[in-house]
Amino acid sequence: MPNHLHVVVSLGDSKISFSKFLNIFKGRTTSAFRKAEGIMKIWQRSAYDHIIRVEEDLGAIIQYIRNNPVRKGIVEKAEDYPYSKWFAAEVKRYL
Repeated sequence: MPNHLHVVVSLGDSKISFSKFLNIFKGRTTSAFRKAEGIMKIWQRSAYDHIIRVEEDLGAIIQYIRNNPVRKGIVEKAEDYPYSKWFAAEVKRYL
């Protein structure tokens, strides 16, 4: 989306907390944008997070994220949005 990001993250067996992961993610992406584009600030201080506890919810959330550009009128079909990326095979079964 032009003004926000949706991400589904699994920390697996990692000992890192979600808030620590988010801080690292924001720091590294800010550094990359600063270097590539000269943009100094790209993130808000807070973030909305939702913990997925039931696998059935995961599919619904993935479909919500996938269809966000369609709901906003950016594209007609979700697969036409060029910035959607799915990296894990486990997620692709919900597409």
